[in-house]
Amino acid sequence: MKIPERKRSRGEMLPLMDVIFMLMVMFIFMLVQMRPDFGISVELPDVGASATTQKPEDEKKRVWVSVDANQTVFVNKQSVADCLSAAQTILATAGCAPADLRVVLKGDKGATYGSMVEVYDALRAVGLSDVLWDVNKGK
Repeated sequence: MKIPERKRSRGEMLPLMDVIFMLMVMFIFMLVQMRPDFGISVELPDVGASATTQKPEDEKKRVWVSVDANQTVFVNKQSVADCLSAAQTILATAGCAPADLRVVLKGDKGATYGSMVEVYDALRAVGLSDVLWDVNKGK
């Protein structure tokens, strides 16, 4: 009795390519579905930040700038005419270099975002680089 010769198995490439393409298509669909939706797109104002060396927090003098619901700007609880005069008032009354000041910017719930950014931009324009936004609620 003669033993039949075994045929050598061959790997077919076509089913392998089908599986690879299916995986690739699924990967692309998953990436599209994973894209986060951040809501509506808005155009944010440009404030032109620049990197500077800063002193430790303990050595800096604090100045408080507030904007109320009527868009009135206050420097240390004293009303000023506008954003630019607020920045100039800070520099005039500080008695130190702008790098030695820390400005804390606070806004009322009714203050508009645009008015807050205008004040921030005016402070940065006169050289006050250390400006913090106070976001504590109820204080």
